[in-house]
Amino acid sequence: MRAHRLARGWLLPAWLAFALLVAGLVVAAGHRGGRPAPPADPLAGLAAVPAARGAPTGHRLVVSLTFDDGYADQLVGARELLRHKLPGTFYVPSGWVGLPGYLSLAQVREMRAKGLEIGGHTVLHENLPDVTAAEARREVCDDRSNWLRWGIPVTSFAYPYDALGPRERRIVRDCGYNSARQLGDLHSVRTPTDCTECPYTERIPPPDPYDVRAPAEFDSGWTLADLINEVRGAERHGGWLPLTFHHVCDGCSDIGIPPRTFRRFLDWLAPRAARGTVVRPMDAVVRGPVRPAHRLAAPAPVAPRHNAVRDPSLENWQHGEPACFRHTGFGHNSAAVSRTGAAHGGRFAARLTVRGYHSGGAQLMPSLDLGSCAPAVAPGRRYTLGVWYTATAATRPVLYYRTARGAWTAWPVHPPKQPATGTWRHLSWRTPPVPEGATAVSFGLRLTSAGTVTTDDYRLAE
Repeated sequence: MRAHRLARGWLLPAWLAFALLVAGLVVAAGHRGGRPAPPADPLAGLAAVPAARGAPTGHRLVVSLTFDDGYADQLVGARELLRHKLPGTFYVPSGWVGLPGYLSLAQVREMRAKGLEIGGHTVLHENLPDVTAAEARREVCDDRSNWLRWGIPVTSFAYPYDALGPRERRIVRDCGYNSARQLGDLHSVRTPTDCTECPYTERIPPPDPYDVRAPAEFDSGWTLADLINEVRGAERHGGWLPLTFHHVCDGCSDIGIPPRTFRRFLDWLAPRAARGTVVRPMDAVVRGPVRPAHRLAAPAPVAPRHNAVRDPSLENWQHGEPACFRHTGFGHNSAAVSRTGAAHGGRFAARLTVRGYHSGGAQLMPSLDLGSCAPAVAPGRRYTLGVWYTATAATRPVLYYRTARGAWTAWPVHPPKQPATGTWRHLSWRTPPVPEGATAVSFGLRLTSAGTVTTDDYRLAE
């Protein structure tokens, strides 16, 4: 078996950093993305890929070319696929569609219309084992529901961060998917010691369609020769070889493939159909019906005057952070959260510390999720927000709301920057009416310099 799964922490995507930077409200945490988009319509004039007919039998090897996360530069990869008359599968988080650096809904629809498969990848690219079962179901089921509502019949899924277990496989099945791809349980020429006993290919049909095996993802250490040798090694065994890409760009990411490398790989791969190696999308290998959507309702808003913040006094801690809170950051600095007994109320408070500051900022706030933690609100209503704090540096209040499809966006209605204070100070402000379609709100205090801010006793009430 391979030595390890991918170990990535929970990160906000860079689209949020970019969007809020433009608004003067930057918040994000290092997820790679937000690169300049390719031309407005790079797929114009290219013919659709012919639909695969029947099960992929009678071939020595079936290769699936898959792309994760919905980056806008994947249009470059889509264009190369269409130029070579080859299909591909694009796993896109529905909550990121249309955001800076990511594919728009119109682009995804055009890709689908030209024969490229669109697959599910959760709403917010969540690490599913790290959240409750209810939250995981919302991430998977609501994602698929969004796609079906947009007229795109997704049947294939990929696990964000390659994070899965028996619970996650059941959830994906129950949400109506026919297959789910992981990473790293097939032999990789790039990292052969990570999976010394792994097979070279997946079987057709796979033993578990909700745990479809694949080699490690393409990263900047791969070469054209590595890609070719990966396929040649698989050809000696036969079966199914899903390959995974992210960015398609020159030097923009450590998980990006240069367009020229991808083009030359397809130049080599396409003619191998004559030798029995064919390219098929995931849904042509694991076939099945388009099942109905299963959308889970988000929690209803609490009654007026009741606090909607979960564990507002920060008494319960999990994984080094207050339960139902997460700290996020962006820019060039180092941020960490610690528990302190110097509390305003109860036993504990949370201390956010920023060191080595050069740029950016960090904040602690109720988790930006789909319902397990984020304070639920009702459109058109106004809410009073409050938090007690001490700080060694000035802080900036920040506020976000969740849209009906599960995406989070900045809500630039907040008090001005707050001064440093050595004693407990209460900050409170009232929101305008909640925007139409919004279902939750989150807020916090951001440090944009070196220092600490200690917070306690959060409140959000109508």
